[in-house]
This record gives sequence, C-alpha cells and structure tokens, in this order.
Amino acid sequence: MLFICLSAVVFALTSCNESNIMTVDTSLTANNNFSGQQQVTITFPDSITKSATLTEKLEKIIKNSCPSELSFSKLNSESTAYSFILDFDSKNDYCEKIKKLIGYEPVVAFGIYNNMLTNGWSLYEDFDTIEMLKWLETAIKDSEEKRLELVMQYNQKPVVTIDGSTGESKGSTNNIYASKMTGYPVHSVEIHTTNYKNKTYDRKIILSFPESTYEKLGEELEEYISGLAGATSSETWTKSGNYRVFEAFYEKVDYTTIGNYTSALLSCADESVVYGDLTNSSTALAQQLVFEEKLNILGFIPEKDREIELIYSYTLPALSSTPEGQSMTKGEWKKVGKSEDGKYMLTSQLPALNIRIPDGVQYSIKGINIELNHLATDNFSRTVSFVYSPEEAEGFSYACNFFRNAGATVVTSEPDGEKLVCSLVFEGSSSSISEQMGKIFGGGNFISLDASSSITSVATKLKFSDNINMEYMLSENNGDALITYTFVRKNDEHISRMNVDDSDVDVSKSSLKTSFKLSSGNSIITCRGSVANGDGITFCCIVFSMILTMGAITVLMLLRKTRMTKESTRKEEQNKKKDNM
Repeated sequence: MLFICLSAVVFALTSCNESNIMTVDTSLTANNNFSGQQQVTITFPDSITKSATLTEKLEKIIKNSCPSELSFSKLNSESTAYSFILDFDSKNDYCEKIKKLIGYEPVVAFGIYNNMLTNGWSLYEDFDTIEMLKWLETAIKDSEEKRLELVMQYNQKPVVTIDGSTGESKGSTNNIYASKMTGYPVHSVEIHTTNYKNKTYDRKIILSFPESTYEKLGEELEEYISGLAGATSSETWTKSGNYRVFEAFYEKVDYTTIGNYTSALLSCADESVVYGDLTNSSTALAQQLVFEEKLNILGFIPEKDREIELIYSYTLPALSSTPEGQSMTKGEWKKVGKSEDGKYMLTSQLPALNIRIPDGVQYSIKGINIELNHLATDNFSRTVSFVYSPEEAEGFSYACNFFRNAGATVVTSEPDGEKLVCSLVFEGSSSSISEQMGKIFGGGNFISLDASSSITSVATKLKFSDNINMEYMLSENNGDALITYTFVRKNDEHISRMNVDDSDVDVSKSSLKTSFKLSSGNSIITCRGSVANGDGITFCCIVFSMILTMGAITVLMLLRKTRMTKESTRKEEQNKKKDNM
C-alpha cells in the first residue's frame, strides 16, 4: 500500500514537472562601468507550445503586461523560449529598473580590482531573477486560463560576463553572485565603531591575513595596507597563530572620515556611512537617530573552501538605548546580530551588507502641563510646558532646541533647584493655534470652535474642543508621565458643561481656573458655555427704546385727540346756548 502511495506521488510530481514547469536562464553582460544588459530566457513546456491556442494566449498576455523596463522576443519562430532583456547604462540605472520590477530596493554590489591583493571583478545581488518576472505570474493568474498555471524553476546558475571575461558563479542559483578574481587570500575582516554622540567616533579596522599571504608579500603588504589606512590612524601588525593581523585605529573622527578610510581599506567603492534622523521619527523627548552603513568585502579573495568572515560591532554611550542592528533583506530592514550592554555585534559571511543601527536617546520628564486661556470669542492662548528635574538638564536643553528648530516660541524657566520648565506658547484664533500646533506636534493637535448667536440673542453659545495627541512622545520611561490640563475662562463666561474623553469634569463657578489630570497623552477636552453678546444686547436696547418712544408718542397723540374732542364738544354746547337765547 505504501509503495502504491509513493508511486502515485512520484507520478503526480513527474506529471507536474513534464507539463507545468517553465525553466529560467539568466545571463548578464556588462563593461567595467556597469553598462550592459541582462537577459532572462523562459522556456515553456511542450504542453503549452504545442497548442496554437495556448501559445497565442500566452503571447498576448506577455505583450499586454510586459513592463516598459523589459523588451521581449521569441528566440525564433519554432522556439518554445522567450527572451526578456533589461538594458542599463550604470549601476544606479540597473538598480532603479530592478526596483520597479521586483517592488523593493535591491542590494547590488559590484567592484573591479587591480591592486596588490586582488585582480579581477566581482558582482553580488540579493534578489532572485524569478522575482523580475512576478508580473508574468500575476498576468497569467488574472487571465484565469487554468491551462497556463505554470511553475518557474531555474535551469542553471546565472552566467555573468564583465569586459568579455566570464566569471565563476558562487552560491545558489537564486541570485547572481559571481567573480573572476586572482590574488592573495584574506582570512577575516573586523569593523568596530564607538559613537560618542557628540559628532565624533572611534573606528577600529582589523584585517587578518593567512601566513602564506604575508610570506609571499612581506613588507610590500605592510606598506600597501599602511598607505590605504592613511596618516590619521594608529597602526599595529601582530602575529596570531597562522595569521598576520593588521589593526588601524581612528580616534575621535567624524562619520565621513570613517567611511572614507573603511572604503579604502576594503577596496569598496560602495562604502558609505550616513547618520541622523533618517526615519524622521525624533521627538522632543527622544533622539531617534540612525547609523547606517553600506559596505562589501567583494574586493578580497577568501581562503580555499571557506568564506571571509565579517565581524562587526557598534558601541553607544550609557545614556543611549541599547542598539538593535538591522540588515537590508529583500527590501526590508530585519533584525540581525545581538545586543548586550550598549554594544551591537554581528558576524556575517555575506559578501555585501547594508546595516542600520537605531541609537536613540530617551530623555525623562517629570510631567507635562497644558493650559488653555480663553481670551475672547475666537481668541486663545495655549501653553504647553515640559517639566524636568534638575538632573535632566541635558533633556531639557535638547527639548528647547528641538522646539526652537521647529519654529515654536519657547519660554524657559530659571532653574530654581526643583525643576526646569520648557514652555511653548501659542496665541491667536482657533485656526491659527491649530496650524501652529500641527507643525510642532502633528495634525492630531488642534482646537475647534463653534460659536452661535443671532442679532436678537443677548448671549453667544460656545462649544470648543482641545484635541491633544502626544501619546507617541511618551515612550519607555515617560509612559507614566503626569499630564495636567488647566482651562482658564473669561470673567463674563458661563461654563455649563466640561468633559474629557466623554467623562464630565466638575467646574467651579467661583473660580476662573479649572485643572485636572489626563489619563493619557491622547485626549479631547470639550467645553460648553455662553458669553454675553454685546451686539445682541445693543440691538435689544435699541428696539426697547424704540418701543418706549413709539408708546410715548402714541399716548401723547391720544391725549391730544381727547383734549381736542373735549374742546370741540365744549364749543358746540356754547353755540347751542347762544342759539337758544
């Protein structure tokens, strides 16, 4: 029974291999400035190409979906293979086009070497060639043609030719890694960095050579390596077992300098070091800085039957958070290596690495005080104060500078031995303050105002909300920071209701100030009330005066009419008396 089941599985796999497999072959040809073309050839199975209908459908799918970065053609009229060609005029051009095809930033390292240790070229990529053809798999799937459901497989290792010289493919068939090199082997490379967080660094670069390399080159090797290291470093040569070890130490230099000397010693044209807030994630309470380094060891030839070992470390001052290094893998920064006691360590045998090490500094605060002062209907003053203990003077200075650089008006308190206060003052209308706060703290911080009244109303109804979004700043040891909110009303303002996050707050009618604690850095404070409407009062007074005036006039007219009526009646009676006489 087991034999029958296994036979069935083998038959199924064999059937699949015969009818559903399309094989992929890759060749890359370039000159020494890395301009050239990459050709990817797909050979489709007979189950497709023997059917005129399926072949026509397949060619239509390719024609309609092939990206502009690629040109395609059938190898010949009777062939079952299609060729896709990517032309490029530089390494940057190549990387940009590959990125559009595979959907992420590729790691591509290339070097041509002509020095004492190495002659030749080497090329390394971290992506699979098949990833360049994702669009074809997607297009076939979208066509819903079941008979075109195929599986891509590599036929052989990629073939790479630089300046007419074809190299040896290394590693797996999944990505290009090839070289054509002669020279003397290197055992290992060590790169150790200390960041003092004051724009200076120490870097130690250690190159270990097999004794056989040193015996053949001797003093010439020492002179050559010392020349690459430059006069800035202090250098030593030592013997350790079967190896000669060179050590260059650069003390208190900037990151550009360590990048330049690392590039020279590794013969690495791609070497670069950048440092700063590369992710734009720093806040007033944390420096989210990043040390990022791109390097490769393609310029060295390994010993027989082994890869060169790259040993890497990065050390931070005690104030910084523990660094957790990341390496670019398939377009994503993924954690690699380990961290311990402020030091990051990585051992790798990859020929090229893009390394990123976040090394943020977290500053502690005692609390945050927020005060909103209502000055007129749409006129406010809003103050946000960050309170520090005297021991956190560095964090206090950093926050003040951070806010000033962001364009805020900063008012600082004089140290009184108990606290340091960095205050930000915003003044103006609700829309003006919202704009100011949005630039400093983000768009989730704003004031909204709704004021309603009519020409006949003696009071203006008010409803305004103060939206606070600062939770993102309160990470790690500031997660439990005390946040106090104070609302200051006008003298003639009546507050009918006030709440925070839909929970009512007791409002004292006898005090102009109302203070309370916020449970988090993300809160909405809503206030409802009313204030005397001067225009409405004036209008009502005018109307009342007019009514009184009209009433007085009416009474006077009635009195006059009554008097005139009486006078007329009296005259008629007198006239009657005269007639009777």
